[in-house]
Amino acid sequence: MRIGKIDYLNLLPFEVFMKAFPVSLQTKAVMAYKKSYPSKLNRDFLFGRLDGGFLSSIMACGQGKIALPCGIIADGEVWSVLALPNPNKKDYQSASSNALIQVLGIEGEVLIGDRALIYKMSGGEGIDLGQRWKEKKGLPFVFGLFCVSKQKQRAEKIILKFAQAKVKIPQYILQKASQKSGVAKKDIVRYLEKIQYRIGCKEKRALEVFYRELLFHKIKKPKRF
Repeated sequence: MRIGKIDYLNLLPFEVFMKAFPVSLQTKAVMAYKKSYPSKLNRDFLFGRLDGGFLSSIMACGQGKIALPCGIIADGEVWSVLALPNPNKKDYQSASSNALIQVLGIEGEVLIGDRALIYKMSGGEGIDLGQRWKEKKGLPFVFGLFCVSKQKQRAEKIILKFAQAKVKIPQYILQKASQKSGVAKKDIVRYLEKIQYRIGCKEKRALEVFYRELLFHKIKKPKRF
């Protein structure tokens, strides 16, 4: 099974979980992971180069995609999705965040992922889109959803356990992630406390509200979650 993994710190717990998940050596041998940024993984899934993975929530519903109850969620400030004062410039890495800034009526440049987190930790100023959505809608925002195109039962078993797990990240992995990203270990820990993964009733409601806003603003016509 070819799984797409967003190469950001927000999925570091997923990476740790998958390394420890008790599957056979044969299953692990046939699993292939492709790391990239969200919009690139969206395209790879669309063209059949991936069987599953975390997709931007704006792309996660539609023909050939089965969304599982797991995603990348922030209930308030997220730190890694920001609007900077640079009008008319989009972030090529994220479809959902580019749509979200339009829904929120904010003029500015979207900056996402570890680049946004580094900017935030260095004292840079910007509008936190997770916080602004929470202020306006009173709901969390679902930035990504785990989707599969086949082998749903196998994937669902793993993903449901991940969504409910409390993953403890070893210090050596935190150190490695810090060196790679340029974000201090203590800031990675603080950041991951803001990220949730389980899709429940409130998160489904948040997705419906977001999709309704997309229709209203004529940004995209998604299918229901």
